[in-house]
Order: sequence, then C-alpha cells, then structure tokens
Amino acid sequence: MDRLKQLQAAHVRIAAEVKATRGVAEGDYGIRHEGAGAFLYMKLDLIGRLAALGRETADEREAGNCLQIIIEELPLAVAYAEKAGLKPDFGGSGVHIKLDMIRGYAAEGIDGQDYGEIASGLRF
Repeated sequence: MDRLKQLQAAHVRIAAEVKATRGVAEGDYGIRHEGAGAFLYMKLDLIGRLAALGRETADEREAGNCLQIIIEELPLAVAYAEKAGLKPDFGGSGVHIKLDMIRGYAAEGIDGQDYGEIASGLRF
C-alpha cells in the first residue's frame, strides 16, 4: 500500500474518533458548549477539520503535516476536557481514552503503520 493511502486511512480513523469523542463528552458526561466545554469542542472541531483535510489531499507531505498538527493540538483538548470537569484518574474518562486513541492513530500514521483493510476499502 502506498504511503498516501496509509496517511489517509489514519485520517479516516481520527475523524471517526472525533465524532465518537463528541458523543461521549455530550452524552456520557454532559459537557456543555460553554466555558471550558466550548474550548474542548473547538479543539475537536479543529482536529476533525484537519482530519478531513488530510483525508482529501493528494499530497503526502500535507497529509503528514495534518497528523503532526493533530498531535500538537491534543494536549490542549485534554486540558480543556479537564477544565470542563473530567478527571484523568484511573486511566482517564471516556473522553481521555478517545483523545488518546486519536493520538495513537496519528502517531501510527506518521510512523507508517499499515491499516490493511481500512485503507484498501477507502473510496475517494
């Protein structure tokens, strides 16, 4: 599989996790779109847009740069989640876990991991 497809596969997985993270934050924890919660959702929107850009680009370097920026934005998303009242105790909240999964997908994409089935099923 070529490198661009690997990067795009990482972006597809990140976009799905961003959506799931929003659902967990809103549904399970009741985080509102105000105060620190608004900043958390702002970061999730940014990460989601970067994932969409990385998925749609035909430039391998741009897709990799999007993953790097996502990794740089994640600590801020975690900080905003904690300011909104979520605690990182005992492995973290569901939001912490989802954000860590996003970090893992981005890091694996940068490292060139093969997503196999996911990447082979992509339709662009």
